[in-house]
Amino acid sequence: MSKRNHLSPRYKRMKGQSRLQAAKAWLARYPGKNIVKGYSRHFAVHKLCAVIELQIIGVPIDSSYIEKLKRSLKAVAKAKAEKKQKRQNEDHSECDMDGDQNLEFIAGSIGN
Repeated sequence: MSKRNHLSPRYKRMKGQSRLQAAKAWLARYPGKNIVKGYSRHFAVHKLCAVIELQIIGVPIDSSYIEKLKRSLKAVAKAKAEKKQKRQNEDHSECDMDGDQNLEFIAGSIGN
């Protein structure tokens, strides 16, 4: 019998159906205030996924909270895209330098 050594706990590696079954037991003993955040962290899923799965189980979640979460996720995605674009622009500006000048300088410094 082979022994498997996984780096993450079993509940973080669960797929949808088994996660929903385990969530019922987890829900009964969850002590926190923000159930979406707790579910997301415990089962290592996205917060929107946590909302959907908690609704499937039957947990009532306020629609204003869901809209706020969606706006927040869009803002994070937008900021990430802007940061990536800025980084790409900086990379391209460094590549626009004339390569011949650098080679002449290097060649000239070696000869001296």
